[in-house]
Amino acid sequence: MQISAPFNFQHKFHVQVDPNSRTGFRGLPPGWEDQLAQAKISKEEALQNGEAILEVLKFQMEQGCQPALPTQQQARLAVTFINDDPSSKYVIAPKAIGQGGMGTIYLANDKKAGRQYAVKKLMLSKTTDLPALQAHARCRNSYCSLTNEIAMMRTSAHPNVVEYMESFMFDRCLWVVMEYMDYRCFAHGEVMGDLDWWTFSFSPVLSVGAIAFLHQLGRIHRDIKSDNLLLNSKGDIKMADFGFCVQLTQEKDMRHSMVGTPYWMAPELVRGQSYDQKVDIWSLGIMMIEMAEGEPPYLKEQPLRALYLIATRGTPKLKQPSKYSAMFMDFYDRCLHVDPKKRATAAELMQHPLMGTAMSKQHIAAVVSRYRKER
Repeated sequence: MQISAPFNFQHKFHVQVDPNSRTGFRGLPPGWEDQLAQAKISKEEALQNGEAILEVLKFQMEQGCQPALPTQQQARLAVTFINDDPSSKYVIAPKAIGQGGMGTIYLANDKKAGRQYAVKKLMLSKTTDLPALQAHARCRNSYCSLTNEIAMMRTSAHPNVVEYMESFMFDRCLWVVMEYMDYRCFAHGEVMGDLDWWTFSFSPVLSVGAIAFLHQLGRIHRDIKSDNLLLNSKGDIKMADFGFCVQLTQEKDMRHSMVGTPYWMAPELVRGQSYDQKVDIWSLGIMMIEMAEGEPPYLKEQPLRALYLIATRGTPKLKQPSKYSAMFMDFYDRCLHVDPKKRATAAELMQHPLMGTAMSKQHIAAVVSRYRKER
């Protein structure tokens, strides 16, 4: 008879709020105290909001921003790769034009049609063999994340969603060809700062159609923010970057994994609670603040402190609420209820009067054209 060494061992820490301790907590795991100090979370805040702080600390330390992935069978059904050199069909510019969540973005021209596309390139392992790639521990997460993104894009065709074209696997790289949006994203200062404010302050409203479409399919985008709202010279505004998008099913109609970008996250997601599509509605409301004021709430705070503030301060306030119409404020309030049950659905927001105030494609295209001429 042999007795093995312990396996699957987990060290459980029992943390308690303690008014006699220096930080306000007793039994913190290694590193957590330093995180509290860096985030400037005081002992008084710890005693007042101990539970919320522990929840966001756990999120921060576990680095929970990895997307929930589909099964390999789901990925194979939704995604096919062309085992050929993409340069046989496209002229790919050598200089990158951007960085996506899962890869580097390049501009490409179709040799026959002459149309421009965006190509996302992901470096893979030393083998181009797909089964070996899926089993390779170092790159499996990146591969599966991009596979998830491709699967969601391919099955989410909508006028307000960036169009997926095709994918290549060649020379230890995965190449994803998609629609090229030729006027950058809303996060860039030239869109946020220099263009007609009234044209673009309501631009998040124009993304509601894409959000409602995804929700109708039982999906959650989970990373709605200005970086992922793209614009072209035709006046189209489209949702992009589906690396964190996830499919809800009848068997699993709520999610628990923490993903997204901290400053746009909903309180229930930050606190590790079950959530559904309503987290996208919260992010939409935060994006409205971002468009109106130039940045989301708490952007100047360190991520951990921002998560703590999201979890404890409730609905963020606009700096000058009197500046906005009653219609705008009603839409804003419907997006940013702390209780997700009281938050509006995307379908309800589609019927909101504010939807009728959004600028037309033609108007946006004219503003972009005028701006380019002035530059």
